[in-house]
Amino acid sequence: MKKNLLFVLLMVLFASCSKDDVIPGQFGFDGITGNELTISGSQEIDLSKEITLKGVSGEVKATVDLASASWCSVTVKKEVATKAEGKWKMLITTKEYSGNENRKSYISVSCEGEQITLIVTQTGRGKAVAMIVVSEGQFTKGTASLSSITFDGTTTWDVFRDVNQMPLGDVAQSLTFIDGKYFVVLNNSRQIKVVEPQTFKLLGTIDYEKAASPRFMVPINESEAIVSDLTPQLTKVNYKTNTVLEYINLSEAGIQSIEKMVRVGNKVFGASSGKSLVVFNTDNISQSSFRLVEGITGNIVKTAKMILDKNNKLWIFTTASGKTILHCIDPSTEKVIKTVEIPYAVVGSEGYLAGAITGTSGYTRVDTDRTRGKLYFYMTMLVNPTRKTSIGAIFTLNVDKDAIDPAPYRELPGLGMMYGMGISPDGDVYLCDCLDYTAQRGFLREYKADGSVDSKRVGIYPRMLHFTEYDK
Repeated sequence: MKKNLLFVLLMVLFASCSKDDVIPGQFGFDGITGNELTISGSQEIDLSKEITLKGVSGEVKATVDLASASWCSVTVKKEVATKAEGKWKMLITTKEYSGNENRKSYISVSCEGEQITLIVTQTGRGKAVAMIVVSEGQFTKGTASLSSITFDGTTTWDVFRDVNQMPLGDVAQSLTFIDGKYFVVLNNSRQIKVVEPQTFKLLGTIDYEKAASPRFMVPINESEAIVSDLTPQLTKVNYKTNTVLEYINLSEAGIQSIEKMVRVGNKVFGASSGKSLVVFNTDNISQSSFRLVEGITGNIVKTAKMILDKNNKLWIFTTASGKTILHCIDPSTEKVIKTVEIPYAVVGSEGYLAGAITGTSGYTRVDTDRTRGKLYFYMTMLVNPTRKTSIGAIFTLNVDKDAIDPAPYRELPGLGMMYGMGISPDGDVYLCDCLDYTAQRGFLREYKADGSVDSKRVGIYPRMLHFTEYDK
């Protein structure tokens, strides 16, 4: 006589058996709570999830409701027999999804007259994390933070602490996506936190055992990465085992420090202090193996990252007396092949007119969008020549041209103290505003094409913005 579902539930509550025993009729899903499965986040690919069935005593069939059959499918397969039962698994596949709202599918699973329903929820794009703001926090106070911003605009200003019930650390310097994980470099803590994307769970920590001020991280092969430093050293780490492999002393080579880095093929380019752009081969990083890029003029701005453009050419931002210089470098020859100079208008000159560039910030930034065909950079722009007042503005350069676009891409009214910048994959402008550098929580401000500004409160001294689209 077949058991009804109420009797099955009673059997689950009162039966006593070993972990490996399965009671005939205890029909259900193994490894999930109840009968609900969630597949989270906006996806650019189809995703599959396998579930093992328990309490199976005969043939299994599964069907998806008609309303969701276009995006959710299920297949069942029988594996090796266990005792009196066959071991069955269900493979559930959901198609890529960019909608903002959650959607549900109902899968009806039957076996020997019994029937249960699995509810599959695919979370909408709106609930997935779109951006992460890295905030330094106060030096020695341990108030560094990560702020998450979802596609629907929901902001969690200290998401790492909320998830892990512990502070992130002291002075967050950078966040890098490597091998499916985030590596958050903490300058004054002398460590690197390994964090799971979307959930922000702590996965591990790389601890330094000697004096250091780690800054930025770049992978050099399938298991190792190099971390730059404010001191004259580089540190090689294994990002699979979360261990330090080697401290590479650069003092005898005359290199004071290396800041931003970028890997191009089998080379690592590192921006050093002054005019030095250092090049290493990824398989030979030592104090005696570097070269210097020829043709760099002006002083490299340490806050401005290097950009690899659509033509596989490298751009770096320098300042000289009364001008800014954008250098285009051929990574294969390690030489500057083009420069674009942006002179500053000075008081009393012919060019001292509204809209003229008057300088740049000591915390200036450079970024690009997903096309990598345009550089975006922060400058100061003259508003009123009589009163000699200026505001911040974003200007752009098409990488195939020899001059910047004369009109600003965005004007930046109401900006307190620009401490970081991020250009979204779509070309949206976001500025990290730390107000007046007095340990208040800062703001992330989006400057829109229509002139409006959207502000979200984030952590103390926000310095970097990461877009999850690039987590590949």
